[in-house]
Amino acid sequence: MRKFIDTFETPSDTPGIYGILNIVTGRIYVGSSVRMRERWQNHRWMLRQGRHHCVHLQNSWDKHGEENFSYFVLASGMAESNLHAVEDSITDEFRSCPEGVYNLALTARTGYGPRHPPEVREKISIAVATAFATPEAKEKLRRAHLGKTLSDRTREKISAKNSGKRRSEECRAKMSLDRKGKPQTPGRVAGVAKMAATIKGRPLTPAQVAAYEKRRGNPTDKQLEAAARRRGVKLSSEVRVNMSAAQKGRPKSAEHKAKLSAALSGRAPAHTGFSGKKHSTETKAKISASLLARRASAA
Repeated sequence: MRKFIDTFETPSDTPGIYGILNIVTGRIYVGSSVRMRERWQNHRWMLRQGRHHCVHLQNSWDKHGEENFSYFVLASGMAESNLHAVEDSITDEFRSCPEGVYNLALTARTGYGPRHPPEVREKISIAVATAFATPEAKEKLRRAHLGKTLSDRTREKISAKNSGKRRSEECRAKMSLDRKGKPQTPGRVAGVAKMAATIKGRPLTPAQVAAYEKRRGNPTDKQLEAAARRRGVKLSSEVRVNMSAAQKGRPKSAEHKAKLSAALSGRAPAHTGFSGKKHSTETKAKISASLLARRASAA
């Protein structure tokens, strides 16, 4: 049998001829692609779903199991226009072996013919976009992609495309309205927790500090509306306990202390409003217990 020159583990997102080999029987499926790694991922997904176009390969996959199939690069480095000629030659070579091939077609199907003119491509684009515009079609598409794992290459492309992109106010308002009232999924909760753990303790960059200072003196309309809604609202005991626990033990920087001191300087003492008033017995007991606890911890 033909000697394999590469395996799937070697990066091979280039034009070439590949084979999907059944290790048990020795039979092979031969194909060609301008992006072999991506094509193999497509083959594997269809086989796992039981929807592969080659019935013989699908039946063999179901019978022997995924673990008994390997992907190999048989030839690479040729021009795209020569792919099918080389594929036919290699397929005929394997077809003459006792193990045989899964390929039913005697010649490779070409997809490198004349390109559609721009007006035809525009019509096709509109037709495809319209086909997935209905809620039913979107739900069907969503279900079809459930469980699929994006390749590292695809993730890098998506990340590069979205890097530095800022959503418009209209887009963010739509996203907020869509998510309002919906419970967070376990995956999103875990993701937020992971981000919080990563950011915790990390000092702000100069750009972040400058942005914070700019926002602090110029609140947005949304922030002003939120502040107005909170004004006069009495926090529940549970919320206050949570806020106290979050701040407890957190050291304040010298800069933070200086800012607090400057903000409080010149203000009337906080207890002025209680002048002439007496604490209740219950309040006195709480103050006494708090002071005793502080002295004990200091000792």
